[in-house]
Amino acid sequence: FVCKRKLWYFCHEINMESGNEAALIQMGPLLDGDNYDKLPLEIRCGIYGNWYGGRERGNVTIKFTAYKGGTMEKRGYDFVNIGGEEVYTGDAPTNVSAHGEDNWQNIKTLYSKVGTMIYNKESRDCIVRIGE
Repeated sequence: FVCKRKLWYFCHEINMESGNEAALIQMGPLLDGDNYDKLPLEIRCGIYGNWYGGRERGNVTIKFTAYKGGTMEKRGYDFVNIGGEEVYTGDAPTNVSAHGEDNWQNIKTLYSKVGTMIYNKESRDCIVRIGE
């Protein structure tokens, strides 16, 4: 696994082939209970990327989809919403320049920042800015 499982954030095995990878952020559990008062009004999440091995041109498309209700189910390298309503989808091209030679080296400092997600906990609005 790339990162540890938490109540509100999930990721999965690294896709070693060409294709999609996904991360899931569940805002509901993040904002529930004691967390709400401890969090700032705007929750900022950096979006980072990395290539393993060769990166060719490094071009990628970042896609965001938001759902209201339902449950999320992991399918392969993606997450699928079951029973909810899609309330937003959008994508933006960008470039990931960082890469490692293989999957086993320490690459913590070898990530490219590709964007920022800003979530307002009161209005429940989210803005995604690619390239900053």
